[in-house]
Amino acid sequence: MKKLSVVSPLRYPGGKSAFVPYIAAFLQEHLLTGCTLVEPYAGGASVSLSLLSMGLINGAILAEVDPLLYAFWRCVFYSTSELCKLISDTPVSLQTWFEFQDYLHRQPLTKYGIRKSAMAGLFLNRMNFSGILHAKPIGGLSQSSKYKIDCRFNKERIVSLIRDISKFRNRIEVVNQDALDLLTERSALLRGSSCLIYIDPPYYVQGKRLYRHYYNDNDHIELAKHLHRQDCPWLMSIDSHPRIRELYMDRFLLDIKAKYTAKNKRHADELLVSNRQLLEVEY
Repeated sequence: MKKLSVVSPLRYPGGKSAFVPYIAAFLQEHLLTGCTLVEPYAGGASVSLSLLSMGLINGAILAEVDPLLYAFWRCVFYSTSELCKLISDTPVSLQTWFEFQDYLHRQPLTKYGIRKSAMAGLFLNRMNFSGILHAKPIGGLSQSSKYKIDCRFNKERIVSLIRDISKFRNRIEVVNQDALDLLTERSALLRGSSCLIYIDPPYYVQGKRLYRHYYNDNDHIELAKHLHRQDCPWLMSIDSHPRIRELYMDRFLLDIKAKYTAKNKRHADELLVSNRQLLEVEY
């Protein structure tokens, strides 16, 4: 398998790069290599970026309901130089962190515009605990910790990643849309094209803590109902929970131990779900 050459500039809870070997094997097993990957829950977009860099897909559709993350990806691909300059010019400080808090509670795209919203999304993601947009900053408000607010914000590295990723601009579509709305509106198109829908919804247990746009039980039920009606191939990654197993009991399930830290010391019980056969992968 080709080594990954592109990584996401975003820090994301439970980063999806751990699933790339499974999805790559899935694409090859089901003759989907060269298809379009649809990510209705884009987040850090690490799966689409990795598979594009590996040459396993021809393009991707990234849908993100959070306006700050949508703005970030939109600017990565369509306002690359302007975003990179804004990153270079923005002070990395607790004062800036406080200024960006307003972007969490208003309509940022309308009030501040897409580029400043993109910067706020990147800043809060890189500066906050575990990349959670609504969390406290690394080092706390007192900044008395060993690790300060700027410890995860290497401007040169981030700009380099963004410029590298921007080369895919002609192969990626970015939309600010709810996942189910996207899948419903494009259902006919998805049925008639070569694509794989990769679904990574908010975790069933920790979703409320990790994401601003989290799911309750009814949301997971609606997602399951929609997926059960789909004929095109889809693959979902989610936390392993009895309720999820109940909702997808008649689909293919695969338990995996996802590795999240750089030294692969921390594992999490995850579940892959699909309407196609799933493969065990060693990596």
